Amino acid sequence: DAARKLNEIDITIDYENLNPIVNGMNWQDEIWASVEVEGLNTISCIGLKKVANLFIERLPTAYSVLPFRECDDDEDKSYPFDTTRLVQDLTFGQTNVSVSFFDSNYNLLFSDELPNPYNSTSQTLIARVENTPSENTPSCYDETEILFIVDDTPNFNPIPSLVLCDDSDGLIDQKAAFDTTSIESDILNGQTDIMFYYYDSFGNELPSPLPQSFSTTSTTIRVKLVSTINSTCVDEGLIEFKVIEKPLFDLDEEAVLCLNELSLNLEVRNPSDNYTYQWEYIDENNGRSDAGNKQIINVSLGGTYEVTATTIGNKGCTTTKSIEVITSELAKLSEKDVTISGFSGQENNVEVVVDNLGVGDYEFALDNGRFQDEPYFTQVRPGMRTVQVRDKIGCGVATIQVGVVGYYKYFSPNNDGINDTWQILGLKTTFNSLSKVYIYDRYGRFLKQLSGYEDFWDGNYQGKPLPSDDYWFRLELEDGRIYTGHFSLIR
Repeated sequence: DAARKLNEIDITIDYENLNPIVNGMNWQDEIWASVEVEGLNTISCIGLKKVANLFIERLPTAYSVLPFRECDDDEDKSYPFDTTRLVQDLTFGQTNVSVSFFDSNYNLLFSDELPNPYNSTSQTLIARVENTPSENTPSCYDETEILFIVDDTPNFNPIPSLVLCDDSDGLIDQKAAFDTTSIESDILNGQTDIMFYYYDSFGNELPSPLPQSFSTTSTTIRVKLVSTINSTCVDEGLIEFKVIEKPLFDLDEEAVLCLNELSLNLEVRNPSDNYTYQWEYIDENNGRSDAGNKQIINVSLGGTYEVTATTIGNKGCTTTKSIEVITSELAKLSEKDVTISGFSGQENNVEVVVDNLGVGDYEFALDNGRFQDEPYFTQVRPGMRTVQVRDKIGCGVATIQVGVVGYYKYFSPNNDGINDTWQILGLKTTFNSLSKVYIYDRYGRFLKQLSGYEDFWDGNYQGKPLPSDDYWFRLELEDGRIYTGHFSLIR
């Protein structure tokens, strides 16, 4: 506007061109000066000239890009970032530009592009986009920051299996109440800004945190750790909860030690697994002593024995049972323990003296009859009788033969095989075997002497049969007793 003397520029201040002319991607403007000679109030010698050419270069744009954010999966504080689109995103279609990358101290790192992948720790780079070529010195450029963020990935520090015995909660139900107080701190081992998520074996989410007393059967739960700074940073692990079954086995409540057998085996039966065993003998004063460490032990004392079975492994669960060993013995039965009273042709009494039989509780039988608690037998027919003494808790039956001395009231020597002879019954080789019997008729005439337990009278005298009548006898037992009586001979 110099020729028209319009819009004069105030040269005392910076000039801002208001009407640039577009010249390609840039702008330009011209400054003209009008020079006049003034004299005698007249203007002469007018000069008009372009004195400046203003060139304004378009500033390139360094477009902002989203931060590069990844999780540190290998815990080396760095990550190989994918920079494939970085330059394209920075320039966004601009041409005749170049890109340079600087650190935060403006040290040049890379020209044109970053390596791909670009292995970087958490840092901020400066990206410069400048015109190439540029009419300006220095070249016209724009800058933006590029954030590379390597977030810590949670690290699941494995913890040992949590193991409890089935009865740890007071119940035998295949469950246990596990203390979870320190689980999270043990897994984190000092890590922060992490959320916990728990899932059961079916994938169902469990409460987080777990209850302090977590009641469960044997199971494995999945734990997911999520960074609260970057929710894509995740690690997972497993926690095993093991409920150890208490040892299961059978043990008799009672056992009998027969002193005549000297010792007895005590046995843990039907164990459901392999266990270690510890037996103890508990005396009458509640004192304890080691009794063995096998499944089967041999004992020679009566009393209480206690066995503790322990599971084999990192958690020794135990079960303790006791057995009472009762002592008894086979009766020490001899002839002197049997008393026979009475002497007749029909019935006598037999008594077993129990004082010297032994420590057992015994029952008694005669001639394989029914056993009874009382050691008395009445109305016992004469002859050889079998006395049995049986221990009630299984230490056996003692047997002895005794002679119940007596006689038949009559005999009939008619060769029919029934009472054809007469003799004193109940004598044997070891019981009054040397006793003597004298037989008389009613007038006192001596007829026959029987010697020995097998001798008998056939009703003859001097080879001739005697008539039916009553006859008398005198029995002189070896032990000094003397009995008399009479019997009938029947033809």
